Amino acid sequence: PRQGAMLFFAALLLPVATGFTPAAWSGALLSRRHERRLAFSARSDELATMGLTPRLEEIVNGLRSLPDDKMRVKQVLYLATQGSEMAPALKTSENKVPGCLSVVHVHACLSDDGLVELAGDSDAQLTKGLVTLLIDGLSGYTPEEIQAVKPDFIKFAGLGASLTPGRNNGFMNMLAVIKRKALALQNGSCEAADAPAPAPAEVAPTASAAKAPPAAAKASGGDALYEAILAKCRVLKPERVELTKRPAKEPLAYDLVVVAACFEGLALEKREQLVKTVARKEVSECELTITALAPAEDA
Repeated sequence: PRQGAMLFFAALLLPVATGFTPAAWSGALLSRRHERRLAFSARSDELATMGLTPRLEEIVNGLRSLPDDKMRVKQVLYLATQGSEMAPALKTSENKVPGCLSVVHVHACLSDDGLVELAGDSDAQLTKGLVTLLIDGLSGYTPEEIQAVKPDFIKFAGLGASLTPGRNNGFMNMLAVIKRKALALQNGSCEAADAPAPAPAEVAPTASAAKAPPAAAKASGGDALYEAILAKCRVLKPERVELTKRPAKEPLAYDLVVVAACFEGLALEKREQLVKTVARKEVSECELTITALAPAEDA
């Protein structure tokens, strides 16, 4: 009892002895809350100067909210597992990012509504996570919006200190290539021209093409979406393409057959994913059944 009484009086006397009264304690709490509000406001102002797209700002805030650098690097590695496979036909010298420690490719094309659609890949997991971050954060925006993005956001996200100078330099090069491609699209240069291929209707000389019904690519089409799907498939350098519109279907529905060498050795789901990657916007606008074959399977 005596010890308890001493502790009680000590608790009463401590604020008086230290000058830290309950009122002062309350004031300190309010001061700290005010400091946090000011810090948050300063961070928001800093973020606003970086010209980020809404999606990229969401990613940056998510990374910054993680407790430490180790968790941020883990999140980037996780992003690498979520990235879509890039079609082999798009991994050209024109799409290769210079100055990276790993091999990195980035492809850009412009959708019918003037938005930039991006695809990217790397042979190293951390770099693939970084390029996936950019692809996810910048796809679906206008060339002007992409041009406005400042590279400093990587430091604001908390990743700058976690990356080696070589990785940092590679990341800057990835963003620079994306911005250059977006600018080329804004000026009317079509990135799809990087991988030219003959139109499907003109591939008559091959044996597999001869099996296709005459004018199969013409008779079933006639609408803009049909033509857009055919155009996107050409980047796969197909030996044969057939696209048939199903009658009286709402929403629009098509059956697509693509025969291309890039499907060799790939599982069926990987083949479908490649087609969906190159025609992502068009696939989202219709019901599409995809049959993707390697030339040897086109019996």
